[in-house]
Amino acid sequence: MKEMNSQKQEILAYLERIKSRPQFYVPEFELVSLSILVDGFRLGCFAALGDKVRSDYTEVFCDVVKERGWEMDTLHFLDQMSDSGLSPEHVFQEIMEIEIEVWKRLIW
Repeated sequence: MKEMNSQKQEILAYLERIKSRPQFYVPEFELVSLSILVDGFRLGCFAALGDKVRSDYTEVFCDVVKERGWEMDTLHFLDQMSDSGLSPEHVFQEIMEIEIEVWKRLIW
């Protein structure tokens, strides 16, 4: 349990670093590139932590997205954010808020 807690803290710390300095990880601020970075990070976490985390993540992710007012339907919620008038920077901040909240809620 202690090791899992440590891993969770590492994940959250890394996501906070990405959120605070996205240009450090992707030189040109492009929403697609930043989204790919977050997706890749998530997949790496799944590979390291196992299938249980992956299945739990999906359910929690959908809950958080809906709680924040976005719909999980055929229109990807990133498009919904852009269509709602959010700037790319604000869309990225919203993506990071969702990702961080999901990892906070996951209990291993």
